[in-house]
Amino acid sequence: MAMKKNISKAMAMAVTLTVLSGANLFGMNGVAEAAEPNIYGAGNGTMTPVLGSAQPSYNKLTILSINELLEQGSPYTNIYAGHAPSSGGDSLGNNVTIDEDVTVRSVYGGYAVSGSANSNKIYIKGTADADVNGGCVYPKTASSTTDSNYVEVSGSASDLVCGGRDATNANNNEVVITETGEASDVKGAACSGEATGNTVTIAGTVSGEVYGGDGKTSATGNTVIITGKATSDTSVIFGGYSGK
Repeated sequence: MAMKKNISKAMAMAVTLTVLSGANLFGMNGVAEAAEPNIYGAGNGTMTPVLGSAQPSYNKLTILSINELLEQGSPYTNIYAGHAPSSGGDSLGNNVTIDEDVTVRSVYGGYAVSGSANSNKIYIKGTADADVNGGCVYPKTASSTTDSNYVEVSGSASDLVCGGRDATNANNNEVVITETGEASDVKGAACSGEATGNTVTIAGTVSGEVYGGDGKTSATGNTVIITGKATSDTSVIFGGYSGK
């Protein structure tokens, strides 16, 4: 086992949405994204059967198959379990499971605009040709956080897999690549402020860069554990990295 330890200094009702092959679910999240068809577990102003609020929380989104819809010429751009609007709401405790193969721009457990995205979970059991983000905030404020998010890949993910992303501070996020999992770049957290106590565990195969925590201001107490295979392309492995 190889281990690298970082030593550098108002809630929505819980809902469940299952997307089946051929389902007619086209989410349009407000005017700004009207040109982009997305799938939402909950959000603001969506046109899916599930309506969210300013603080979408504890929603569950399961993607069994969207291949038939893709073949019909209606590709989805992003997948969100919870999407908070620009009022500064938070996206908390949402859950995405990808059982089959999907090709989209990004998958988000929780996404917030000027708020926080905490305690969200993503399970990739199929193949995700996409960025995968447990929690993401953009644009952020000084108090924005992506904390305690969890991403598990037992299938494969082709782009960046990140526990907590783009907030000011990102703490206690976890990414696990299981024995059957494959991924490219993996980060427990990536933020503009402090990245603290984040963990990446690799029991499967990773071919790209690995960061336990990547914080521009500081990275403290982050951990990378490798029991699987880091290929010859994995030239960068950091427990914690700051100053980028």
